[in-house]
Amino acid sequence: MSLNGKARLLIVDQSLRDMVGHHFEYDLAVGDSAAEHGLSASVLAHASFKDLTLFGDIPATPWFTQTYYSVDRSRSVQLARRLLQKLPISLRAPLIRVASSVLGRLRAREGATSQAKTAPLPVFGAELGRYLDVQGFGSQDHVLIHTINMSELHSAMAAFANVEGGPMLHVVLRRDADEPGIRSGPWGGAPGAFERLAAAPALARRVAFYTDSAGLARQYHEMAPDLLFRVLPVPYPVPADHPVGRSRQAGPLRLTYVGDARVEKGYDHLPQLMSELGETLIDGRTARLVAQSNAAMSLEDDVIARARDTLKRYPTTQVELLTQVLAVDEFNTLLSDADIVILPYDAQNYRNRSSGILVQAIAAGKPVVIPSRTWLSDTAPAGTNVQFDTPKQLGQAVATAIRSFDALSEEAARNAPAWRAFHNGSNLVGILKNALEMAGRDT
Repeated sequence: MSLNGKARLLIVDQSLRDMVGHHFEYDLAVGDSAAEHGLSASVLAHASFKDLTLFGDIPATPWFTQTYYSVDRSRSVQLARRLLQKLPISLRAPLIRVASSVLGRLRAREGATSQAKTAPLPVFGAELGRYLDVQGFGSQDHVLIHTINMSELHSAMAAFANVEGGPMLHVVLRRDADEPGIRSGPWGGAPGAFERLAAAPALARRVAFYTDSAGLARQYHEMAPDLLFRVLPVPYPVPADHPVGRSRQAGPLRLTYVGDARVEKGYDHLPQLMSELGETLIDGRTARLVAQSNAAMSLEDDVIARARDTLKRYPTTQVELLTQVLAVDEFNTLLSDADIVILPYDAQNYRNRSSGILVQAIAAGKPVVIPSRTWLSDTAPAGTNVQFDTPKQLGQAVATAIRSFDALSEEAARNAPAWRAFHNGSNLVGILKNALEMAGRDT
């Protein structure tokens, strides 16, 4: 219990270091909704997080020493990354390309080693446990871990295996089970973590698992038939001052790519899109492309840099690139000003994984261009979207969306209220509270 007598909701975000990605928005949406359910919210972030005032009245504590992304990297790799980050991308990209090739050959030569199974577990579970002990979290409190990899999951299961009467742990599994390291990997991947849980009855009563798509829930249930995997909404802070649906500005249609520039999100397909339609529909008169183009350093540097350089050759009347990290208000304005949102995502990666960008686009009443045979195509309401089967068909899908804009926009605006009503922090917190109540009845 907190000092004011309320049960607590701790939002664990070990990777929250800055405004990159959707971590901050997720945390804010959940935290802002806690009070209406009688909970006192706080955020536990990475030790380097400094923008504590961004959460307003919600306390935020810098704490974790590892992020979701760095936990499985050796110290030498982490040092190399820090050094590379100091270089301009023109120098960094070729070095990363060479390093990736070398590492790939080494891993292929070594194959699956037994070393990974005996390596020390990440510090995630121990660090979280220390904080909960110091703050006196009890059986009526909640801990939401909305982003976790398999090594961290094993770490948490080991740290809390013998804890009696601790808080309810709500663990969200958001990665496709067919991705590397999920079904198998260090310490046995997800199945190994579920085995740890089965061997710790005290912990099993205090853990609830979730996904944010029905497809992911099915995948994980196949691995652990005795466990329940609830499906959560994809929350985001609803902007109060942006109208739903058409806020059509004078001039060409704004085709907008929203989110970080990443290969799995199809940023590298945008040059081909402009090559196909740059002299016809995306000519700066009928339509223009606005692309959020900031990217964290990664093995994709070379691909993203080449795509960005190609797009820079177009006049700003045709292509506008936003290369800086956007604050929440700036992101909301970008989405509000969009006429059509383009999501050229990799279909394999997003077969079962959700997309916060799609949720926000439909909730804002925007037509979308999306890949078929994915969670996006399964979820987007009929009449709000145009789908493509392969990246080569992206240009054709965008052309259809431009020509059908009026009908698509009308249907998107009609569906927006229902999406806003479901994908919000209040619904998510309500599901968490229900899981604790169910656990109490089962004990």
